[in-house]
Amino acid sequence: PKEGEKPEAPATAVAAGLWVGNELVGSGLANDLQTRKQLMRAMMRKMLTYAPRTAEGQPCPKTIERGLKRWTSMIQVVSRPDSEAPLDAQAAAHALFEVQGFCSEHGFPEGLLKKIYYALYDADVINETAFAIWKDTDPDAEPTPNKLKALVQANEFLTWLDSATQESGPSDDD
Repeated sequence: PKEGEKPEAPATAVAAGLWVGNELVGSGLANDLQTRKQLMRAMMRKMLTYAPRTAEGQPCPKTIERGLKRWTSMIQVVSRPDSEAPLDAQAAAHALFEVQGFCSEHGFPEGLLKKIYYALYDADVINETAFAIWKDTDPDAEPTPNKLKALVQANEFLTWLDSATQESGPSDDD
């Protein structure tokens, strides 16, 4: 781009960096966990921030769900630094902390956190292990505010996820 112009954002991560909106949030896709955690948070925050609002100015769950579909490939690149590797649940859990923080900042609009968590799970962006890490992390160990309120908001989803995980349980082929 010419001086003073914003660069055009590619649709996926590239070797030179990861673009979110028109902002470079990472230089290369480093394999260290701290960088992946930061990138997951940055991507989730950008996606949530750019989502259209309702007439009352609140985040709109439907547009956030549509936005997640557009961001899925970038989130998966960061949470799976090697396409053959399993999801990095530690990094993926940080996307959930960012959703928690976003919902807290907006006063936990009714059902928003739960709908976002369902959408992340349905899109295969966040797996059961990452949700367990988010749920089990001590609120004092993670600076994201209002963990207890978030757990209440996510209770229906977490209960559903637990029962779905138990139903699919370990294989009897052993």
